[in-house]
Amino acid sequence: LFSMLLEFEARHMLSVLEQAAIPGLLLKGQAIAQWAYPDPSLRTSGDIDVLVATLDAANTLARHLCEAGYELSQPSGDRFVQEMMLRREVTPSVWVEIDLHWGVINSYLFSKRFTFDELMAESIALPRLGANARGLGPAHAFIHACMHWAATLAVGAEIRLKWLYDIPAFAKVFSATDWQRLEQLAVERGLAGVCLGMIETSRATFGADFVAVPDLLIAALREAARHESLDVTRLRDWRYMQVQAFLAQPTARLRARYLWQRLWPSRDYMAYLYGR
Repeated sequence: LFSMLLEFEARHMLSVLEQAAIPGLLLKGQAIAQWAYPDPSLRTSGDIDVLVATLDAANTLARHLCEAGYELSQPSGDRFVQEMMLRREVTPSVWVEIDLHWGVINSYLFSKRFTFDELMAESIALPRLGANARGLGPAHAFIHACMHWAATLAVGAEIRLKWLYDIPAFAKVFSATDWQRLEQLAVERGLAGVCLGMIETSRATFGADFVAVPDLLIAALREAARHESLDVTRLRDWRYMQVQAFLAQPTARLRARYLWQRLWPSRDYMAYLYGR
């Protein structure tokens, strides 16, 4: 029933996107469920994640969604967070949440690895949800799942079983071309170790035979990971990850901005975390 509710809300959100003439991409469970699983209800989701190109586009979409019955539960701002959350009450005990992103992942360590335009160029249609419904292409969706896994470990949060199960689900539907594109992107963007880490965690959970990822891909990722700066075995080391995120900023100005926002977060963000 909740899956049906989220699907209805996703269609509603997509209609708001279309009316506002804002390009968007569905992320994570709501998108993956449409093509990587035999039936969308088999991939549960807790919310709806959508990616837009810029913070301005996110603010515009948020305004339209608030006019359509949502309320802003986590505001945006010039800070290290690259998402805002909106909620709508369905019943006193049931809320629907939309996570509105303007970075492909809410982590400064990974958010600049892909641009919105390149993700949109390789995106796929999700016709069940609407004429303008699009999700990440297979290789990008796989890598996004791995970045999300790594970013979740980095903040010390719980890894959910359904995220690990996405890997064998991808493996069942990937073509040879999809695997080749995945290898190319993972190596090119310095994400081989991240992808390898999630694949190995999934295989340890479900068994190597069940998680049918090609051995040649694993070998290529393992070799490339040896030359990457990020040590995936230290994802839960908070200090190490803060240093890595700082070093990932391409200019001195962005590094200074990152430090400023970490040391002096916006008032709205602090109020969201700790209450007014």
